[in-house]
Amino acid sequence: MKELEMLFEDDDTISEMESIVAEIKKYDVYDILARISGLNLMPQNQNKSILLDGLIAVILRDKEEEYSSNYKMSSGKFRRLIEQLNNTNLAMSIDPNENTFVQNIMLMDNHTVFNGIDNTPAYNLQMLIDILFYYQNNFPEEYLQKVGKVIMMVLEMSDELAYRINVRGTEIVSDEGKRVILPDSSRIKEFASYVVFDEQRVQRSLKDYNDLLDDIIMPFGTGVIGSMSNRPFYCKPFIRNAKEKTIVLLNVSLLPVFVFFQSLRIAEEFEIKDKVVRRYNDYIWRDCNKSLKVLGHHKIRENLIGVELLNNDYYKERIVTVYNNELMLVVFVCDDAYNYTKDTMHDEYPDERHSLIFEERVKYYCEKMQEATSDIDDFYCMVILSGIGRGIGLKAINKLSLFEVIKLNPFELHCISVNERKEENFLPRYIRAKSKLKTNMPNLFSELNAVSIYTSNEHSFYLSDDFNPSETILYIAPGDSVDYINQAIEKENAILVESYEDGWKTRVESCDKIRNMYTESEWGETKKSSICICFSNCNIWITSDEIVEELDINLYFSIMDTLSYWLAECKVIIENMEMYDTLYHFNVVLDGDKKTYYYAPTEDIALFDLVSIEGCGRHYNLIWSPKAFGQMSCKTNAKEKELCQIVLDVLKKNTFTPYDYTEDIKKIFDNPMKKKFFSSDIEVIPYLKPIVFGNNRIVHGEDEDYLLDIIGKTVLETGKWGYGIIPDSDRTKIANDVVGMLFGMLQNEIQQLSPNNLVEIIYFDLEETLYRVMIVEKRYACDLACYPEKEEQYMKDYNDLNRTSLALKFMMEYVAAKPPKGKKSFRYRKV
Repeated sequence: MKELEMLFEDDDTISEMESIVAEIKKYDVYDILARISGLNLMPQNQNKSILLDGLIAVILRDKEEEYSSNYKMSSGKFRRLIEQLNNTNLAMSIDPNENTFVQNIMLMDNHTVFNGIDNTPAYNLQMLIDILFYYQNNFPEEYLQKVGKVIMMVLEMSDELAYRINVRGTEIVSDEGKRVILPDSSRIKEFASYVVFDEQRVQRSLKDYNDLLDDIIMPFGTGVIGSMSNRPFYCKPFIRNAKEKTIVLLNVSLLPVFVFFQSLRIAEEFEIKDKVVRRYNDYIWRDCNKSLKVLGHHKIRENLIGVELLNNDYYKERIVTVYNNELMLVVFVCDDAYNYTKDTMHDEYPDERHSLIFEERVKYYCEKMQEATSDIDDFYCMVILSGIGRGIGLKAINKLSLFEVIKLNPFELHCISVNERKEENFLPRYIRAKSKLKTNMPNLFSELNAVSIYTSNEHSFYLSDDFNPSETILYIAPGDSVDYINQAIEKENAILVESYEDGWKTRVESCDKIRNMYTESEWGETKKSSICICFSNCNIWITSDEIVEELDINLYFSIMDTLSYWLAECKVIIENMEMYDTLYHFNVVLDGDKKTYYYAPTEDIALFDLVSIEGCGRHYNLIWSPKAFGQMSCKTNAKEKELCQIVLDVLKKNTFTPYDYTEDIKKIFDNPMKKKFFSSDIEVIPYLKPIVFGNNRIVHGEDEDYLLDIIGKTVLETGKWGYGIIPDSDRTKIANDVVGMLFGMLQNEIQQLSPNNLVEIIYFDLEETLYRVMIVEKRYACDLACYPEKEEQYMKDYNDLNRTSLALKFMMEYVAAKPPKGKKSFRYRKV
């Protein structure tokens, strides 16, 4: 990397920047620095900070006395100097963005930070905030207060800048070019004013810790310009203008990294740096395991396969499940902050300890896998590289299996878990697909560039009928990762909102973007289910009591899902109410024997008489009985309307002026098929519900592409047909040949299998698939009425289920008629 940097920032480039600085010395240097810094507020310049930071570094290299002029540079002159900077070799080092322009950070409220060109600054900062302020720790109180002041000062600054440029209300337009984009002169002046802060204001933000001000101000006369990856002012991104008593922010995107560095620097003062870093890395590893669970990978007892895992301050391991008989080794490589200083905060890690231990462990696992099984290709490996701003090199001579090791950072893994949580075994499917790909993809770029191509093409690298990924070289360039990350951030939409517990705020994630509905991020820890519906005038929480048994889950979820949906649909009613308060909380309480909740009703009783309400002000209990729940089996949405009215009447009593919603609610419930509850009388129509649910298996797009590729090759090899349209007279013949070929492949696969429990396994999947088909058929009209935006997805799901059902029935008949005599166990990946 250093050799590459020297190629772009050679003596000629430095000489050209020095000539620009010589011109700047004739003018007000603080005004020039503010103008340069202000350009970072444009999304189009997100990846241009390499140029702007390089120029700032050359400016700061000289002493302050050399910048004595008070003259303001003309806008035309400033433009010419930036164009001169654009023409340096340094511009050739600019790559497309691989992260979002801004990201949300949660600490007491929602804050916006700017990412710049780093991969994970916002994610790293959020994880640091979590361990310091959201989870119990034994760090000194004085340390937490001091760090808290720095973090809040930075977040307030960043928030102000985001607000001033209206980053939330403006479409973010990135630019993959290699030149700094210049707006008109009035905007340059405006942006420059945004990055200049009153010194007294900064001092007030650091109240009781005035010594911190000198620790964050970068003096002139550094004497060096550093490197492209580590400029001297990265640890102190502020400059003081003593004459104007102001402080200039040199680059807004440096703030998250700056806060991280300062937090560790201050920790060193309290002699707890190693303790903070260890806690931070453990928390990141915990978050990675959470992402793996979301993707369907669970830890195994490694001693059962004769393996001992390694776990230290900079290297951790875990073996997780893949399908029913495959495994994946997950390696977590992290920065333990060894020799982490202001001069090395953006350099490479100082030694090769990670590579050496990884190479040693790969050899160990190769030996263990050969001892355990001959199916070495059924073992995957994923490496998670968790840095704190420094690069971590990793290499290994040996391979664990036929598949390449994929490398992700924790934030990339988190994005995959958000976007692909509904995709069965996404990671091994992606690894297998990529292993067949011929590519020159360098390790310098994010893995998400390839993931984005794979997922946007129906989970396949077959980009067109004319493209074979195993035979044609595909160059995967940077740039697509940003779209994938944006998709995950938008889908998750994690924010802080006022909690249903007074005096607190809680972290929530979006569960229905259209209806502005959220669920608590850590509901598994509270053992409660909760849904928050956000309106312009208030937030409404629907919660459950603590879930203590399996029967509770379906009952609570059914009631809460129905109530939250209809309240969200009643948006026009609720937002027309002038509320006393900005939050209302309805807690669902189940009274009586849970088993009797499923009994069919014997008479029609108004829900108003069966669901009782207790509470006042902001908090209410909705107390349900078995009779009340039984009424929800109504064939229309009449009972759901009654339920909604119960809550609306409570809200109506909490308004300054009562709002008559009679006509509005008639329109909302006008379609009787628009209903959430579904019931089936098992005495009349058996509902075929399996005793145990497995995974919902479908035929994946990449599997079809793989088979189509084999079909195409086989057809061409016969010599009977070539490329192009098949004549009508030959279509029956070619169809028969293809079916025969596929049947032969199926026979070959099944003959190798062990007959033990094979029929039961296939029947298990078939039983589940038939049940899902039945539910889809009976729910389709209602689901479509409730969620018209999902019509295409519903149809796709139904078609996938029918295809799977047909395939399983055929396989069942074939296996029953001709049982195999092989020894291989059944592999779900082969289904």
